[in-house]
Amino acid sequence: MGLTGMLAILLVGELITRTNIPLGYQIAMGFAFILGLVSTFSFSHLRDPRSSFAPGRTAGSFSPRTILRELKAHPYFLALGLVMAFWNFSLNIAGPFF
Repeated sequence: MGLTGMLAILLVGELITRTNIPLGYQIAMGFAFILGLVSTFSFSHLRDPRSSFAPGRTAGSFSPRTILRELKAHPYFLALGLVMAFWNFSLNIAGPFF
């Protein structure tokens, strides 16, 4: 998805550069609008399976001990969460300097 996004930015940038100034931006925004409509239409056709929970029931307790126990039971998810937290923290610290 990242590679496709970079390729789209390159192609739209070339479109804007090769056309007149207001027309290139208008074409790019129109194309983005059409893609948004297509994706919204596609998303509206997804089927959502029925939930097995009754409306009054809860799935479980949300106490801190229960959450810690669940995290210890899934060490790979815990590692992913810690790495992502460190990554976002370091990006947000360094961001203002750029």
